[in-house]
Amino acid sequence: MDENLVRNEFHPLSEHHALTQTTNIDRSTVARLHNQAHDGSVDSYYFLGLVYLYGLNHNIPNSNKAKDWFEKASKAGHTEGQCALGLILHYGLGDVEQDQKSAMYWFYRAASIQIDSKNKRAYWLLGRSLYEGTTLNDINVDPETATSALGLDIQDYINAGNQAGFLLAAHLFHKAEKIPAAVHHLAIMFEYGLVPEYFPFIQVQGPESIEGHQHGQAIQVLAQYKARNDSSKQMTQFEKAADLYRRAANLGSTESLYNLGLMYTYGRGVPLNYSKAKNLFQEAIVKKHAPSMRYLALLAVNGWGQLEDVANPNEAIYWLDQCIQIGNEQIEELCQSELEEVEGYVNAAESFRTSTLQSLV
Repeated sequence: MDENLVRNEFHPLSEHHALTQTTNIDRSTVARLHNQAHDGSVDSYYFLGLVYLYGLNHNIPNSNKAKDWFEKASKAGHTEGQCALGLILHYGLGDVEQDQKSAMYWFYRAASIQIDSKNKRAYWLLGRSLYEGTTLNDINVDPETATSALGLDIQDYINAGNQAGFLLAAHLFHKAEKIPAAVHHLAIMFEYGLVPEYFPFIQVQGPESIEGHQHGQAIQVLAQYKARNDSSKQMTQFEKAADLYRRAANLGSTESLYNLGLMYTYGRGVPLNYSKAKNLFQEAIVKKHAPSMRYLALLAVNGWGQLEDVANPNEAIYWLDQCIQIGNEQIEELCQSELEEVEGYVNAAESFRTSTLQSLV
């Protein structure tokens, strides 16, 4: 069982119950949970699902048993159980067969229970399913019923046409505004034009959310942002994306640090600023983010944001080597190719320098 997957996806559902993969639960507690479950305790169904999912009380993790207990909780209306069951099905965890349509059904059940407005993660999970291409038709839910339950105007949904699924996903990401991944995905949708222009924009949080400014300066900058937000149609899609990446980064999203760095690198939605881009990439590498290491190398080899704008190939070599060592399969080969290219330039330059000096002797 992928421990990183379990930690990233399931811990947010269980940590506030003081349950994670490292929690110690004694046998008497597990026995009591079984007794309470036998008596019909819905919370006990859910907690037993976590016990088997994490392999607590010295048990080996068992995704099938976890699924069975989460299913009992889900059918009884337990929204966290519905999210957990959906996640097991979404990924096909352990021996459980992957079934993304059934997963989305349970995410929808959790998100559409209006009395449990605290469960923002259900909004995120359902929005992600829609973003990835599963539709309301796939789970046999009528759009009018769904939009009513999820708080979106049906006419807006209809007007969105073939972008209706994306519009509903964006709406859900907006509702899950405290979840970094949800805000990050909403930023991506704005950057790549996946939502209609009339979609409402999330307001900036406050002076502390504006990077690179002292408090007094930030108040002035915030006023400018608020003025732009009050007329959100005047903002470009890139500007909206940049503001959302900034917000998600403040919530802890490493990917948003990287994407915001890219926007400063290319001047998309923000003024081109290599120094700010470099600072953002440096923040991201604290969490061993390989793509940010690669971009620090690209900035160095091109002299962007470097001292006196002079290329620094040795720094580029260092960051490309660090990128390779992270072991990110999606980017390792690219970093290796670029490392060989930069080393080739350095060796050629050194050979030229040596031969030139020898000719002068």
